[in-house]
Amino acid sequence: RDEGSAANLTFALFGEYSNRFRVEIVGVSYPVTSTSRPPTVTTARIVTLLPLDREEMDSYRLEVVAMDTSHAPLNSSVGVVINVTDRNDNPPVFSQSSVSLIITEGTTYAAPIHILTLTDADEAENGNIASVTLSTGEARDFFGVVLTGFTVELLLLAPLDRETISSFSFTIYAMDDGETQMSGEADVFVSVEDINDNSPVFDQAIYSLNLTENSAVGTSLLTVRAVDEDIGASAQVSYSLIFEDEGAEELVQIDSDTGNITIATQPDYEAPYSPTVSFMVSASDSGEPALTGNAMVIIT
Repeated sequence: RDEGSAANLTFALFGEYSNRFRVEIVGVSYPVTSTSRPPTVTTARIVTLLPLDREEMDSYRLEVVAMDTSHAPLNSSVGVVINVTDRNDNPPVFSQSSVSLIITEGTTYAAPIHILTLTDADEAENGNIASVTLSTGEARDFFGVVLTGFTVELLLLAPLDRETISSFSFTIYAMDDGETQMSGEADVFVSVEDINDNSPVFDQAIYSLNLTENSAVGTSLLTVRAVDEDIGASAQVSYSLIFEDEGAEELVQIDSDTGNITIATQPDYEAPYSPTVSFMVSASDSGEPALTGNAMVIIT
């Protein structure tokens, strides 16, 4: 109920983070009352000086001091607690933003192959995870994701065959449950490790050739070739011969590395074996366990 400068008020803020706020006077009013000296009402509000981040600090405790401007100023103070409400301004974050996996072909499927966790700095619905999905593409035929709370299991849904698809690259997306949803992602690269599941295959099932009696020792008859679709040691092929005809093992030999079949002894058609000679050529890989493919060679 003072008058003049004694009725004029100024405001100050005190507190550890008071520099983030200020008090501004909204207006001064003089309510009509039955008294001869109506009060002077000064309305003020606290405003922010910079954006507030709930994830940095969710509440502030301040002291507001009002002081008149008289020669002998009087003051009054009040404590104020400012609570910062959440808005959905943080996306879900995976425990790994990039994942590299090596999975052996033939690995048991319908089983977890990797586990990721999620965090979201927001609170309540804004901080909950609503769904996880895989990016589109062929990876969806082989991989799936299961969300339990904030845990994501990456599943193998079907057997892998390195010879068909040797690697996969896809993305896992997580959506939060805020009104305006935000998403996070993790990139996944899967390399399919080879096992020895393919036998060497010759480019022909039967090789036929003619041999003259005067062919010299060391003459090359033919070079066979077998291909193994595996990789590494499992694709390294060595060659050998399997004989059933009597005396045929003395006639030819094979280079185990190149598959080149050459004459080992001078052909003699009076020898005990038939003028028509047949034998098997075998190709074995170096995998564990080793696999073998065969072809037939007929010499007339």
